[in-house]
Amino acid sequence: MLRVARKVVLIVDSNRFGQGSILARLGKFALYKAGLWGAYWSLRTRGKKYIFTPGDGLAYSYSVYDSYDLVARWADRIILVPANRGSAPSWFHPLLNHDAILLFAFREGDLGAGKAYAAGSMRVRSLAAMACAIPRPPTIRRIPH
Repeated sequence: MLRVARKVVLIVDSNRFGQGSILARLGKFALYKAGLWGAYWSLRTRGKKYIFTPGDGLAYSYSVYDSYDLVARWADRIILVPANRGSAPSWFHPLLNHDAILLFAFREGDLGAGKAYAAGSMRVRSLAAMACAIPRPPTIRRIPH
């Protein structure tokens, strides 16, 4: 999607870090930050890496935040909006408070020849942008529901 988008990218999806009890949320976040989420998910699904539920059908483990760093490299501005009513806003809002997130990414200005984007050369490295002080203060705005 980032290879073909010129100005705006919108991702609306689940946020696994906002689902479950507060201990489960913190545990999932700790596993992800330690780089163990993939191993945990593989063990939990007995190697299938997906689950099947009667209501949703086939489901893979995904959070909007999995794509955050990749999108942040592409965009000039990112806005995260909770997609539903969650618990009260906190320091980790909307990371640990909402089970679905809308991510709006905006690119300002023209794409020059020197700004070509190659998706294969980028990879998500960390979730630092959602866990502590906002790393790009002028570009990220969190909007309360």
